Amino acid sequence: MGCEPVEYTDVYTPSKYGIILKEKVFISPTEATGTYLNIHLMKDGKDLAALGIKRDFKLEVLDNGKVIQTKVGTN
Repeated sequence: MGCEPVEYTDVYTPSKYGIILKEKVFISPTEATGTYLNIHLMKDGKDLAALGIKRDFKLEVLDNGKVIQTKVGTN
């Protein structure tokens, strides 16, 4: 079943390390499920990447609490 895009905005108080967000996606065991996350880290309403500020990130995909994929990069 297709879904319309949803946009969330939240305020995050930075610390040295921290979880910015957690998202739970329910998938079908019989049909392919696609998910797209577009995350913009912003300060004072401006995208950090546009300001030339780089932030490291780590994205983990879990299946029943077990990490099945990890992505590490910089915005």
